[in-house]
Amino acid sequence: MTMTVAEMRAALAETHRPRVRDDERAAHRLRGAAVLLALVERDAGWSVILQQRSQALAAHRGQIALPGGAVESGETEIEAALLAGEADIAVHSYKDLPSATHPNAVVAGVLPRANPADVLVVGITQAASMAGDRAAAGLAALGAMPPATRVGTSSPRRSALLAHYAPHVVAEQVRGNVGTRIAHCRDGKPPAIVLAAAGLDRLHHGEAPADLGRDDHPPTPLLDGMRAIPLPPQSWHPAPAQGALALQVAAGSPVRGVVAAIDHAPTRQAVALERACLAALGGGCAQAVGAWAEWLGDGRWRLHLGYAQGGRWHARVATDTVERLQALVAEWGAGGPAPGSVPPGRGWHDPTGGGD
Repeated sequence: MTMTVAEMRAALAETHRPRVRDDERAAHRLRGAAVLLALVERDAGWSVILQQRSQALAAHRGQIALPGGAVESGETEIEAALLAGEADIAVHSYKDLPSATHPNAVVAGVLPRANPADVLVVGITQAASMAGDRAAAGLAALGAMPPATRVGTSSPRRSALLAHYAPHVVAEQVRGNVGTRIAHCRDGKPPAIVLAAAGLDRLHHGEAPADLGRDDHPPTPLLDGMRAIPLPPQSWHPAPAQGALALQVAAGSPVRGVVAAIDHAPTRQAVALERACLAALGGGCAQAVGAWAEWLGDGRWRLHLGYAQGGRWHARVATDTVERLQALVAEWGAGGPAPGSVPPGRGWHDPTGGGD
């Protein structure tokens, strides 16, 4: 039997540069190949076709009826192809998948998660000024930056975190794929950027991923002369589901069971908790909300939550079993505190030890 796997080529968009780098093509092939390998290892009786879609799905824009209206995005275009029978499996960057999806499209599997953290990438000039300062790691690296340093990001969440942890720097809008942003940063335009570690690792096509315990991302030719410094997800809250891939199928599809068989339960549990926080706070992927579910290894999870409200960044932490954390999130999301507010108590505490 044959199944077709479709994914967006967001990192390969031709509109960002005249020619697409070979390493970016290879990076995207890695994401699709991870899905194919998992499927084939599970059942060698399937023949798998990988489709990488870009503008070919433009006719599907806005045709999916979602709660609150249609959402025009690459992720919903892939969903439309799935529902139209043009693909059997849609591969999504889970953090970009809207909270409200079509009822006939279900996430049947989640692959093991890549690094969920963000990284601070500094250009050659900035890196030279930090040379030898091994203490300038993580959040300390932001604090060590000169006043008015421009730090590029297009994310409201990252902009809010910069305002909280480094109010002396200036968040600057930056667009383009990962390779384009790194190239601009190398030229000092801007001198620093914040990226998802998972995307950076994928662009390095197979080199060692960032380790949260390291001061620096492993050196690569792409970052020659630059520094990539991991930001701790316990305090620099990543986007909910960042680093995870969601495998979506049509309800009733014969491949649903095949995909479910490769589902990674710990990753599914983690991203479900994080996305529940996003939904409870009334946010979408463009909102200033971050969450990371940390597995403690003793049957419990620690849920780190951060969100912007009233011009400030608020942090909350709760520790319990996944079932109790789900109930805790549902409690204030459905009828407890007002949307956008998570007071200390009721199972949550402020990790800074302060109050709001």
